[in-house]
Amino acid sequence: MSRRSLLIGTAWVALQSAVAPYSNYYARGSSLGGNLPLAPLVLLALILLPLNVALRRSRRGRPLVGSELAIVWIMTAVASVIPLRGVVAYLVPLLASPLHYATPENDWRALLVSALPSWAYVSNELAAHAFFDRP
Repeated sequence: MSRRSLLIGTAWVALQSAVAPYSNYYARGSSLGGNLPLAPLVLLALILLPLNVALRRSRRGRPLVGSELAIVWIMTAVASVIPLRGVVAYLVPLLASPLHYATPENDWRALLVSALPSWAYVSNELAAHAFFDRP
């Protein structure tokens, strides 16, 4: 594994980890992937492969070899599950849920919210409702 394949893979993973929650929750766009998230992988291929061909033709830079491309591809495939279907897909809505779903009928304010530490949920009621009820 080369240093540059590790750097490219890490940068791509960081980018997709920032874009996926934005797309899913703020922009309310379609999810970037399902069980096998193809969108990040295809986008990566559309960027890296033409760039690699251009580097090979220009002879100014050293193009990525197959093993380096495989490392970047594998890092993207494995890491894309975390923001798309793993931790973030469940954690972000869970943070706003206690106040949003608290009603006089279920008495969550007394039973649940009072038992949670203040850092474990969104404590601003308007923000919790805005997360779920945005137009």
